[in-house]
Amino acid sequence: MKTVQNALLFFLLLLFFASCEKKLKPPTGEGNASFIPAYIKLRASFHHSGNHFSLNQVVNDQLGRAIKIELLKFYISNIHLHFLQGGTVKIEDVLLVNFNQSAGAEFLIKAPIGTYHGVSFGLGLDAQQNASDPSTFPATHPLSVLQNTYWTWATKYRFIMLDGKGDGNGDGNLNKLFSYHAGDDLLYNTLQFSTASFQVKTKQIPTVEIKLDIDKIFFGSNGVIDFVTESSTHATNPTAFKFTGNFADALSLSTY
Repeated sequence: MKTVQNALLFFLLLLFFASCEKKLKPPTGEGNASFIPAYIKLRASFHHSGNHFSLNQVVNDQLGRAIKIELLKFYISNIHLHFLQGGTVKIEDVLLVNFNQSAGAEFLIKAPIGTYHGVSFGLGLDAQQNASDPSTFPATHPLSVLQNTYWTWATKYRFIMLDGKGDGNGDGNLNKLFSYHAGDDLLYNTLQFSTASFQVKTKQIPTVEIKLDIDKIFFGSNGVIDFVTESSTHATNPTAFKFTGNFADALSLSTY
């Protein structure tokens, strides 16, 4: 009888310590009720000649002509962080960077705790995302019909939208309109950036800043886009490929 009692007591002690161990184990995932999420701040910024630049601000291009950007928005998708020790983690499916909205260029994104040294994302939407029906998404979703990025005639999304006007003849009037809208599966680009190592912690939110250089959009490695002679693209013509290629090259990334 005493042997049975000792065995029962031993079993109960095992259950007690196992229970304590579970309670003391630190949370490791969102499935745990006590899990504390960590975040990164993703911010997009617009630059001209190395300085911060705002929409509707008049600046000179590399030929000395006055231009003004009035609309700028673009999609980034399949956003991954790259662990310092190898491997990646996906932190977001799709975001719409919209410089025409006060909150459209800054995002707070949940991310696993860890040390990272790179970021990758797609400029535009992948084929599956691009084939989505915008009417199926809630109003605030990046792919919602209310974002005004969907081409009904093409049943596809516009990956990048840049509209503005410039002074094409030097008379002081910004009356030459330009409009570059790109959005075909062939124009999707995957970009990867190496960064200085940065940490994501529960009480420390690092900032990942995507910088867009307007000079490189019009005067980039894929060729010059003259807003006078190439004032628009709304298809997969050579200007569209040149525009999206330059736009991708105009992006850089920093962390702090």
